[in-house]
Amino acid sequence: MDPLSERDDALRLLAAEAERARAGSGRLVLLRGATGTGRTALLRAAAQQASGRGMRVLRARCTPEDRGTDWGVARQLFGEEADFLQDTPTAPSHTPAAHAPVAHAPVAHAHTQAEPGPTPAERRRTRGALLWRLLETYAGRTPLFVAVDDVHAADPSSRRWLTEAARLVDGLPVLLVVTERSQYDIDPAAPGLAHGLSPAFVHTHTLAPLSADAATGLVRAAFPQAAPDRVADCVRAGAGNPLLLRALLHDLSSWNADDGSALPAALPDTCAALYPGAYPDVVSWWLAGAGQATARVARCLAVLESAESDAVAARPPAADGADPARDWCPGYCPDERRDTQARIAARMAQADPDRVMGWLTAMTRLGLLRRGEDGLHRYAHPLLRDAVLSGWTSGRRREAHRTAAEELMGEGAPAGVVAGHLFHGSAVAEPWAVDVLVEAAGEEVRAGRPRCAVAYLRRALDEPMAPVRRATVLIQLGSLECAAHPSGGLARLAQAVRLPGESRDRVQAMVALATALARSGETGAALRMLREEEQRLAGRPGLVRTLRAVAVLMSDATPTRCARSTRRPCPSPRGTARTCWTRPGGCWPCGTARRPG
Repeated sequence: MDPLSERDDALRLLAAEAERARAGSGRLVLLRGATGTGRTALLRAAAQQASGRGMRVLRARCTPEDRGTDWGVARQLFGEEADFLQDTPTAPSHTPAAHAPVAHAPVAHAHTQAEPGPTPAERRRTRGALLWRLLETYAGRTPLFVAVDDVHAADPSSRRWLTEAARLVDGLPVLLVVTERSQYDIDPAAPGLAHGLSPAFVHTHTLAPLSADAATGLVRAAFPQAAPDRVADCVRAGAGNPLLLRALLHDLSSWNADDGSALPAALPDTCAALYPGAYPDVVSWWLAGAGQATARVARCLAVLESAESDAVAARPPAADGADPARDWCPGYCPDERRDTQARIAARMAQADPDRVMGWLTAMTRLGLLRRGEDGLHRYAHPLLRDAVLSGWTSGRRREAHRTAAEELMGEGAPAGVVAGHLFHGSAVAEPWAVDVLVEAAGEEVRAGRPRCAVAYLRRALDEPMAPVRRATVLIQLGSLECAAHPSGGLARLAQAVRLPGESRDRVQAMVALATALARSGETGAALRMLREEEQRLAGRPGLVRTLRAVAVLMSDATPTRCARSTRRPCPSPRGTARTCWTRPGGCWPCGTARRPG
């Protein structure tokens, strides 16, 4: 796989600058680009190209660990010949014999203090001058190609010396080629190496993301027999980032145990299905280099999008093809919804909303995000979103969903949208959370999606609430569960009956439980329970009438005949003969035990 796809223009530029340096007119070339755009690979290829043209190559690579060590770049470039950069005592270690003091001679002005040594600034200038002389010595022997990778991670002394060398190198056969990370982050980056340099001293070249055609070519090179839709899926997951796309193709090649030349039937939506896991590792490295603030915003955006994705999966499109989750973000136009999205993500991550807006725009330009027709920014592929979220524990995700629910509630989002985040989030411990979940459950029932309603009501039970309110939720949940399975919600309804509360609330729970028992074939037990409750409420005639009416309806209900049922007379609980559908072991609806014979 070619690591330098669409980098021919940069190589031609470096070749021309190398020829100019060999002629005695050096310059600084600054290669800038976002994480994963191939700066290191390009620098390596340029160094090989210069070496083939007779230039001596000096290399240095900066890491964040080098920032605490002065002159790290120079030590890598010049090796042992830069030993003078080590810290040395201010006084000489020995004194020539001709100038040694006589032991018995009186010391004049013994009270005079020693002269102060050079200041740090003076020592830095001295060392910089010695390094410059060393560079001139090297350049006097053969033209030089000085390659410094990731200069943004260099120590201050090395950066200062490189800037000073860029102003003087135009008279030497020296080409300085430096790579620098250039990416919009939430926390503003420090000034770059070219800050303060005249354009006459530096030639800056920015590496662009891969085009769709170039990314398609890379996928085709790795999997020649792949179907067009599978290739397009890989291009989306690669997000125009060469390093990310190569990592994905490396992981996918391990799916085929034979030769790795076939793509899987479908690209997974979770990184847990990838092995050996190079793709999520690259995403983690990108987030680590971007800083904690950017990583928080990226993951908060993934949390918002994951709830939207779950809503789409749970709510299939309507008959007219409308998207059931198109209105998850409040706003009357695409730009307003984009602003709301950025504002909510900023509050979730405790970041500057203006910086978040700029970050969304920059990541869309790089290809990691895509902006839909509704104005919202989303990750280029669900696999990329999952890789971003994989760095957070389940506890951090629940907290993010809870914060998202609070922010969306404040923005006036629909109840179903807020409930989607509450379902995945930790407890809010506010009355509005239960109200939203119950309201969303009602909407799901009316839309013919009882499973979603059951999920919301179960989540509502995790919130603290008064016994009366809890009984109401239990009744609704138990009734829905009984509708799915005859005995599925009996435990919920029985719990609602046992909760403390007013008699009217208890009767409501009792009626729901009796109805569920009757539907499950336990009509006799339901009638006995109603009669016992009727005796307990002898002093409440209104509630007694309600219980009797329910009992009459249960007794008069017409059963559905089954293959094993027979129509035969049986004694009524009130002593009058009537005809019921009898079954082995009893009859429905009165519940009288069947007599032998």
